[in-house]
Amino acid sequence: GLQYGTSPCTTNDGDPGLRRTPSPVRVTVQNQPGNCQSTLDGALIYEPEDTTCEPYAIWGIQPGDLDFGQVIVGDPPAMLSFSIFNDGGADLMWTAEVSGTDPVNFWIDGGPSGMVPANSNVIRDVVFNPTAEQVFSAVITIFASDPDADPASVSFNVQGEGIPAPWARHT
Repeated sequence: GLQYGTSPCTTNDGDPGLRRTPSPVRVTVQNQPGNCQSTLDGALIYEPEDTTCEPYAIWGIQPGDLDFGQVIVGDPPAMLSFSIFNDGGADLMWTAEVSGTDPVNFWIDGGPSGMVPANSNVIRDVVFNPTAEQVFSAVITIFASDPDADPASVSFNVQGEGIPAPWARHT
């Protein structure tokens, strides 16, 4: 259960990274016969064997909120693209969650997870399939699997309106 502290660094490739640092450990000593104890903060120092500067992902999404406008109910679903960019020096493993008011009407084509290589980007599509004549909305949150990634998650809103087919509209 011991964990190292970290400090910012720059990798040999010039990417931002983190390096493990020596970390103080709190020790509690208990005298069994006298049943007394004392806690010593930083009594031991946990020394990392490897202090290599490890790159991490610095990422985000573009363009942000997506508005599908009006989509005919019963037609094939509509799709809009977004890009997950990774400007960091480590690959970014990500997962997505759709939540909010109408999550079943929106999903990410190709599945709710993936990988973006270091210093690269990946384009994915959000699919909107209206099931009724109304406005639908949801929130898509993309989570980084690496706890050192910056940021840990990014959210954007999606919305669209289901409308009747032109031949089904009442005049």
